[in-house]
Amino acid sequence: MIFRFFKILFVLSISAVAFAGEYKVVDSGDTIAIEQDGVTLNIIKKGFRFSFSRDDGIVKTAPHRISGIQFGSAEKAADAESTEYLASYSNAHKFRVKTADGLSAIVTIKLSRCNAWFDILADTNEPIAITGRIAGATPGYGLSDLQANILCPKEKGTDIIPAGMGTEITGYDKEFVHSEIPLVRCVSNFAIYPKNGFAVVNIEPWAKIIKSTKEEIAQGSSQTKHITDLHYFFGTPKEIYTEYLNIRNLRGYPVMLPKYEFFGVGWEAWGALGWKTNSRTVKEDVDKYIEMGYPLRWMVLGSGFWPDNLFGKSRKYLDTPRFGTTTSFGFWDSEKYPDPNGFIKYFRDKGMKFFLGLRICFIVDGPYSEEGVEKGYFLENSNGSAKMFRFSFPRQQPVYLLDSQNPDAVKWYVDLCKKWKVDGFKEDLYGYDNYYLRDDKLNPVNEALMKEGFYIMARNNYIGSPAELQRLEDFNYDLDQDRGPINALATAYAGMPLVYPDVIGGNFGGRSFDSEVSEKVKKYLMRNAQWLSLHPSMAVGKGPWNYKDKLVEKTILDAAVLHDRLMPYFYSQAIRFYHDGYPWPMCPLPIAYYQDKDIDNRENNV
Repeated sequence: MIFRFFKILFVLSISAVAFAGEYKVVDSGDTIAIEQDGVTLNIIKKGFRFSFSRDDGIVKTAPHRISGIQFGSAEKAADAESTEYLASYSNAHKFRVKTADGLSAIVTIKLSRCNAWFDILADTNEPIAITGRIAGATPGYGLSDLQANILCPKEKGTDIIPAGMGTEITGYDKEFVHSEIPLVRCVSNFAIYPKNGFAVVNIEPWAKIIKSTKEEIAQGSSQTKHITDLHYFFGTPKEIYTEYLNIRNLRGYPVMLPKYEFFGVGWEAWGALGWKTNSRTVKEDVDKYIEMGYPLRWMVLGSGFWPDNLFGKSRKYLDTPRFGTTTSFGFWDSEKYPDPNGFIKYFRDKGMKFFLGLRICFIVDGPYSEEGVEKGYFLENSNGSAKMFRFSFPRQQPVYLLDSQNPDAVKWYVDLCKKWKVDGFKEDLYGYDNYYLRDDKLNPVNEALMKEGFYIMARNNYIGSPAELQRLEDFNYDLDQDRGPINALATAYAGMPLVYPDVIGGNFGGRSFDSEVSEKVKKYLMRNAQWLSLHPSMAVGKGPWNYKDKLVEKTILDAAVLHDRLMPYFYSQAIRFYHDGYPWPMCPLPIAYYQDKDIDNRENNV
């Protein structure tokens, strides 16, 4: 039986995503084929086993060998067994899918030339696991932090990185993925298969199911009744990334226009001085860099500017622990920073943008917490009371966490941020890994700050890019050194190429290396500086004069000067990324030359 429909083109009003045109449905009894906009969706009814092809031959997928959808309990999700075609209207095609034990779901697929958009609504009163899946494909890339783990352990006795732990993600297989130890954060679950002409992402801020193996490509939600945004993108990498950009902008995870200065060379206080920061030490350190010829464009004072609660008592605030975090908006330590406005102006007069560290946790008895509790601006317990958390920082202090899904709470928070009177922020929430929280807990906040004109360096971010830079999770000299390059490339593959790899050598926190600074550390610092210089942004920390080696000093300075020369290029490529989603500022070779048969599986063997 053949159904043929003619529909006029329509474009969603707030996006470039278009679903339209003539479509044809061919029901052959055991299979259904739907053709629309040059894409064919083929479904084997037994098991709802689906696959895609396109008229230019670039899309190469195969159906899963058992079922295209699994749903049911997280412990034992059931395979789809039967498929009933219900209807097609405009761009949407609707099916009822059932398991052998009678659990059913309505599957709606919006089909276009570059996107199959799945909506899966299970007939259940309780959250269940729901997964969409097709046959395996290689090579695959992306997932940002998810496979670029904190340590990236190698095979014992070799330099080989295990499957699923490098830039090529085949072998990744997880059932409950979210921000937790050892991942610390979940930035993206976007995965791309450039030689097969497709990519996949399930936009889900809670726990996710992600599998990229030789047997199956699967993405889903671990605890839900309704998947609303499972996307299969089609075409060349440029087509795929553009469609992904359109979907992110449409679905509330926008890529926002970045500002120029953050793409230059910066200075970070934590890497340079640790906790030993005050107006004198910061000025001396930054001035020494400038005297040596470093072209500094921005600086971050990340910690310790609030009334001191860690090392000694503040003279002004006797109850100082309640002020000991970044959300003590407008309260500076009166001894360390007696003239905050003059201090900030000192660096602005040197042509630098001035940034502070920023988090969304509020000490329970902090200066603004009572107002936040009264107005319902914090995450709450089931009884409606403000929920208390204990994160790694502030240390030993119970905190409330801003409810970023509450627009009034976000507006209140942004208005408080203005009390700092700075140019922007290094968003730096961490230490929450013992709690099950949304992965997009900072997206609305960073987006609102960007709209107010603030510069943002993001640590926590999911899918979108409401920031100038996406910072890698702390990458220090004493960590596995494969993790940095893998993490940076994986983040670019995941459609987030505005990568900032952390300061040269990492966050030393004011520590020394060894009494003489070993030759091994010196060599590492030079190589690390050269590597950082070729990223969209870089920063210095511990002064190179501490290493007592002229070659080290020259090499690090040369790297900073090189980056400054490349700054206009990086920014122009960032603007291209903003417009079309392609990872221009940091494009991995297997994306740029996806048709080259020899380009894959090389990064992990250098």
